[in-house]
Amino acid sequence: MIGCSKQNISYWSLHSCSTQAKKSVYNVIRKAAEVFGLDDKKAESLANSAGLSLHYEGGYIISVLGYNGKLKALCDKAILSERMLRRYKTETPTKQAVIALCIVLNKPIDEINLILNRYGYCLSDSIAADAVVKWHICHSPNRSNGDILIFEINEVIEKMGLPMLMTRQS
Repeated sequence: MIGCSKQNISYWSLHSCSTQAKKSVYNVIRKAAEVFGLDDKKAESLANSAGLSLHYEGGYIISVLGYNGKLKALCDKAILSERMLRRYKTETPTKQAVIALCIVLNKPIDEINLILNRYGYCLSDSIAADAVVKWHICHSPNRSNGDILIFEINEVIEKMGLPMLMTRQS
């Protein structure tokens, strides 16, 4: 009825960064909100529990971040390839890439949440990797040094067997 089968869930877990999977999850969330008569706030809460947001504006990530420096330096700090950054001019960046870029630019947690919401993501308390990121951004002694903080977060996330905050290994 709402398009959520075991096959869909299996596909979503195997292709969590896929645009097609993300659109499929959005469709299920919207359909569920319609079927169960959820208002906008409750539908957004449902999306947030999946680590997503129903509010999507898009835009080139560099302009959204307000970054005016050299792209090569930013890519090196965020452990992001320049090719991927160019790709994000036309495509939605992954949640991990947005978080990594925000961290190396020393953005505060509330601004990170606003930027993530712009791309249809959010930092959820119910997702382990998000909880690790939030804790480190708010409590780490290295929170003012994004270069070190990203490696610190990735070390913890890697030990947990979760996807790290980068699109390429250094």
